[in-house]
Amino acid sequence: MPSQTNQFGSVVSPGHEKLLFCRMKGHEEMGRLFEYEVDLLSKEKHIDINKVLGEPMTIALDLPKGDTRYFNGIVTQFRQYGAFEDYFLYRAVLRPKLWLLTRTSKCRIFLEKSVIDIIKLILGEYGISVSLSSGSGPKTVREYNVQYRESDFDFVSRLMEQEGLYYSFSHTQASHELMITDSMNSHKTIQHYETIPYEPAGAEYEEAIQEWHCHYEITPLEYELTDFDFEKPRQTVKGSARDHKLKGQGQCHDYSGDYNDKNVEKKDLENYSRIRLEELQTDYEVIHGRSTAMAMSAGMLFTLKEHYDPQVNLKCVVFSVDFFIDSNAYRSGTIPFANNADPNGVSSKDNVLGAIFDCRFTAIPSVQQFRPGRWTPRPVIEGTQTAIVTEECDKYGRVKIKFHWSGDDASSWVRVSQPMAGKKWGWIALPKVGQEVIVSFIEGNPNRPIITGRVYNGEQMPPYDLPDNRTQSGIKTEKTNELRFEDKDGNEEIYLHAQKDLKCVIVNNETREVNKDRKSTVTGDDSLTVSKKCTIESMTSIELKVGSNSIKIDQQGITIKGVMVSVQGDTKLDVKSPMTTVNGDGMLTLKGGITMIN
Repeated sequence: MPSQTNQFGSVVSPGHEKLLFCRMKGHEEMGRLFEYEVDLLSKEKHIDINKVLGEPMTIALDLPKGDTRYFNGIVTQFRQYGAFEDYFLYRAVLRPKLWLLTRTSKCRIFLEKSVIDIIKLILGEYGISVSLSSGSGPKTVREYNVQYRESDFDFVSRLMEQEGLYYSFSHTQASHELMITDSMNSHKTIQHYETIPYEPAGAEYEEAIQEWHCHYEITPLEYELTDFDFEKPRQTVKGSARDHKLKGQGQCHDYSGDYNDKNVEKKDLENYSRIRLEELQTDYEVIHGRSTAMAMSAGMLFTLKEHYDPQVNLKCVVFSVDFFIDSNAYRSGTIPFANNADPNGVSSKDNVLGAIFDCRFTAIPSVQQFRPGRWTPRPVIEGTQTAIVTEECDKYGRVKIKFHWSGDDASSWVRVSQPMAGKKWGWIALPKVGQEVIVSFIEGNPNRPIITGRVYNGEQMPPYDLPDNRTQSGIKTEKTNELRFEDKDGNEEIYLHAQKDLKCVIVNNETREVNKDRKSTVTGDDSLTVSKKCTIESMTSIELKVGSNSIKIDQQGITIKGVMVSVQGDTKLDVKSPMTTVNGDGMLTLKGGITMIN
């Protein structure tokens, strides 16, 4: 079997000795996953897929000045697509370990963590090492962050894009490292490629830049964000960023809506406005080029030299690279491409002695801050969901809840909608622990839940037996304070029950009208205090009774009846009528200091 020793490109991973490098095309881009399609040769007509798929593979590319460039990744796809001469043809697709995060879908909540903390936590679950440039990433702790029905990759990507973070990869013979940054100052040059000459008419195998086209585009000069903080509702929280150094025009205004309605500060919105403006201004100057420089890779820093226009001899950072590598080491004829097509635009017949390395790239000046586009859409929760209350209210009437999809993760404080809400007035009815509530999401944002209703379930049943009492409605509290309405024909009723005390305060007048009978029962004392006049009027009779004693007023007169009746006037007592009878059936006693009988 032929050896890969001293060949232009080779497979250098342990366990892949039976695979010989043929050619490769690849794509690298800052803030995106790389992908390498590697065509391989082997004398073996069968390769054990279990020893290849999911395993690391490294391609080594010998550079002209004695260095080696490595392309390391895990094999995510593997196929056989034909035979040529004495060899069988295979294709492996290499991607970073970070790609494994695309194979998931999760729902979970992260509380009191910064974006960097979340990223490290998720990457740590996959054993992915990450290098953070000094000062990279926001340090602000976020109260609440939701991953909802999205892959770990989409979630991490979305967070990085929002914060202006991006990444590239550093490759070695044994591995590749994820490098996250938010600053152009973190990009480094590659030895022997600090400068690359512009040679449009150069030889095909000479390392140079053959094409260099500068593309300019008008971009906005200002960006402004506003948001709302419910703790300071009268204050409009606003932040903006401006950059008039570039040739552009226009202002962008947006409502952030990514906070949880609390602790929104001007400095936060200024920072996000700057990131959004830099994102748009990334397109101000973009270089498109073609090169045979074999170290050309995403995130690489280099300086163009020897261009006929001295003003474009710039220090640049490579944004993206699409490259093609071909080796003729193991054949004398033409090896067909998979699907009979070369995706890089080179025909099979031209590829027998084709370019060893050829790439097309985009770059931006190093003085121009790069920010990734917000390519990853935020998940949208359409409609409503229900959740279970896990903790009772704070001073704002907010409660904590647990969604059915969030496992053991509870939410942060969630505001509760009320039928009325004013300044120290309104309607307040707070959900209790264990109750099921209806949750809406402002603009469909999973990070912004708000409770809009409550529902009964198998554990939390209605206060009235249904459907038997379906004509009843009302309010009944946990401690059985109750206001109930009965609408059954012929039995209409309003029922009020106070579990302990009932207090009524009427600032002005009270008027009641009872069209039939009224009955009051007091098992304790009854007291009536009237500051002015008190009138009790009846058209038939009024009777006061204590045991067998009574005072009755009717249309015939007043009757006082009692076991003993005492009438006492401390100064004077007058009894007067046209006819007066005083009758003592047993004895009559009249006594006085002076007794006068006329």
